[in-house]
Amino acid sequence: MNVITKPTIYLAGPLNFDSKEDFNRAINWREKFTEDFKDDFKILNPLKKISGEKNISDEDRVLLYESHKVNNDVTVRDFSSNIIETDLEYIVNSDYVILHLPLKSDYELCGTYGEATLAFYLGIPVIVVSDREIRDIPKWLIGCSTVILKSFGELYDYILK
Repeated sequence: MNVITKPTIYLAGPLNFDSKEDFNRAINWREKFTEDFKDDFKILNPLKKISGEKNISDEDRVLLYESHKVNNDVTVRDFSSNIIETDLEYIVNSDYVILHLPLKSDYELCGTYGEATLAFYLGIPVIVVSDREIRDIPKWLIGCSTVILKSFGELYDYILK
């Protein structure tokens, strides 16, 4: 029997804890994309781990943020290594990566760039969505990308063609 499986998409992008507004934006674009395309793709959202996977609760996210602010590298390493392992497994099991790179850039994006690099290395297309000018996107990320789109509207058009 032939089984047709849906392509798998991993949703990459920064998860900034300094601003509730920025964090909510990171949640909202992922949830909207998932809702809009859940029938067409298997969506891997790092904020919505599948039951049984290493996950991090909202309380743990606060602890991680607070530990980082007070230079507690042991707690940060313990939490982060679990998150990293699962997120990288998601990349390995994806057919595509959609990476949102917001205009605001006053926080680190090393996890996001690491995910793009792994996807590139594995030959997985990386679709970047950013309202930044090309000159404001790191050259490394441009090199890892398959295409750079200026908005989620362009992303939807790209997917639906």
